[in-house]
Amino acid sequence: MPPLPANGWRESIVRILRFGLSILASASIALTFILLASPDYISPADEFQVRLSTVASQQRFDWSDWLVGAFVGKVADRLRNDSAQLSESERTALVERYFQLAREEEDLRSQLLQKRAGTVKGAELDALEVQLARKRADKLALQPGLEAIIAGRVERAAQAESLAQDLPFNPQIVLPPVAFKYVAPPLLLVMSPHDQISTKASVHLLPGLSLSEIEQVEAQADALGVVSLVVPVGGIGTYPTMVVENGSYDSTLEIVSHEWTHNYLDIRPLGMHYGDSDLVRNLPVPNYDDDPPVQPRSQSPAADPNQFDYNREMRQTRLTVDSLLKDGNVQAAETYMEERRKDFVAHGYALRKLNQAYFAFYGSYADGGVGAVNPIGGELKRLRKVTGSLRAYLDAISQVSNFEDYRALLKAKGVPEGKR
Repeated sequence: MPPLPANGWRESIVRILRFGLSILASASIALTFILLASPDYISPADEFQVRLSTVASQQRFDWSDWLVGAFVGKVADRLRNDSAQLSESERTALVERYFQLAREEEDLRSQLLQKRAGTVKGAELDALEVQLARKRADKLALQPGLEAIIAGRVERAAQAESLAQDLPFNPQIVLPPVAFKYVAPPLLLVMSPHDQISTKASVHLLPGLSLSEIEQVEAQADALGVVSLVVPVGGIGTYPTMVVENGSYDSTLEIVSHEWTHNYLDIRPLGMHYGDSDLVRNLPVPNYDDDPPVQPRSQSPAADPNQFDYNREMRQTRLTVDSLLKDGNVQAAETYMEERRKDFVAHGYALRKLNQAYFAFYGSYADGGVGAVNPIGGELKRLRKVTGSLRAYLDAISQVSNFEDYRALLKAKGVPEGKR
């Protein structure tokens, strides 16, 4: 048998694993439809899931394909570990070079878009496209090394917070090892009931869908009797973690540390019950720098009360919508949200849709999602303070699997409920 090419073993493993996963997925889908074929078996929830399976069937993101390829690639990168041969100054230089190239790539892309929209044609456009392709190739050549360097720095931060495990063969090992990959993350289709703000279902879609494709998917979802919205995401706590390319070192560190903590919690009750309720999804995962957020809301003098304040206006909108929905005035709530959307657009905020799904997604993180009104963020900040360390906080919150567990934890730690 002739030897495999340099990367042939990796490609062979990926093909085998993908084939196995596709067989399992097909068997699972077939079994589901066989079970649901019995009229006595179908419940309203099951019927919704069957109908949901037809939504965006051609635009869904293939998780098995991506996860297998990314995981095998990261194992190979860790075994090769090219960045381990670099000094700390060389690593810093690589990081700086990568993000400089990322900024230059973005500048070239902006120039290209502007010239395409104008009268420039022919050779000048071709030259810009060549420059852009070369710049991106230079950046991508550094990407595996950059990902390894950032992963190593996050692992050291986790060790400093006592989040590593002491094993006989490898003391102070971080489990799971930090691993992420720069990608164009999938879009997320969020669906909420009409009569309340909550996530009834969500589906990951292919990145880069056009506006017309997005609107078509949303129309298919709305036909199921829900309110929908397709939103972008900055990072996804898969393993390896998906992180959007954004040209910022600080935000990459923040996203990688945040999403790795989801990985850390995945094998604990909180992670195992993550999809069970909005309450569990609302329990935020802190970053290691748990003091001021990367982008504080405001450290400037008090804003002019006559000026349009986005956060204040969105919060007031959410409160009004909650009140209308609580009273059963669904149509009034939806009419109100559309009028408010027009107000935001008039003040320079390009909101394509403002509906229940919007608040279900953007208000889901309790520590400051737009329009968030629940008290969980304040409760958890006080819980973080009384537990003393990040490790103690995560040990405590990781055991929560439902609202009763959460309330019991607050009571045990002396944290009052209901205060923002």
